[in-house]
Amino acid sequence: MITTLLKTEKTVFTTAQLQELFPDTHKKTLARTLYRYKQSGKLLNPQKGVWTLPVFDVYELACTLYPHSYISLETVLYDAGVVFQRYGASTRVVRSNTREKVYQDHCYIARKIKDSILLHEAGIRQHHNYRIATPERALCDMVYLRPNAQLDHPQYFHNPQSKARLEELLPLYPRTVQDYVQALLITKI
Repeated sequence: MITTLLKTEKTVFTTAQLQELFPDTHKKTLARTLYRYKQSGKLLNPQKGVWTLPVFDVYELACTLYPHSYISLETVLYDAGVVFQRYGASTRVVRSNTREKVYQDHCYIARKIKDSILLHEAGIRQHHNYRIATPERALCDMVYLRPNAQLDHPQYFHNPQSKARLEELLPLYPRTVQDYVQALLITKI
C-alpha cells in the first residue's frame, strides 16, 4: 500500500482518495489497515478523514484540511520576498470561512474571502497537489483582508509583468483595494 501511495507523488490523502486508489479493498479492511499504519507510524492522521505520509508537504496538507482553498497572503508574499518577516511555523490560505488548526507545531490558518473573489481563477496556479496564488493575487488578498497592510519590498511589483497581472486582478476587488494597489504602483523607487 505504501509503495502505491509513493508512486502517486502525493503526500496527503483523504479517506475517499485512498478508497479510489484501492477499489478492491473493502471499506472496513481499509479502515483497519489505515489504523495499523497509524499505530506503526507509516501514516499520520492529522484530522479525521485526512492521512499523510510521515514526510509531507505542508502546503498540500493546508489545501486538504481546507478544501476549495489556495495558499496565499503572507505565505506567498514571504516566499516571493515581498515581506521579510516569517510568521512562524504557519501556512496561510484563503477560503469561504475562517479556521485555524495546529498540527505538529505548525499552524494552518484559513481566512474568509468573499465567494465572488474566491471562485475566480485569475492569479491562482495549480502547483502539483495544491493551488497557490501568484504574488500579485496574494497582495490583493492581503490588502482585502487588512486594508492597511505594510510591505517590506513593494518594489517587487514595479515591473511590467506584475503591473499587467495586477491590472487583470484589480477589477475583482473592492475600490479600497484597487486604490491601495494603484498607489503602491505609483510610488517611486
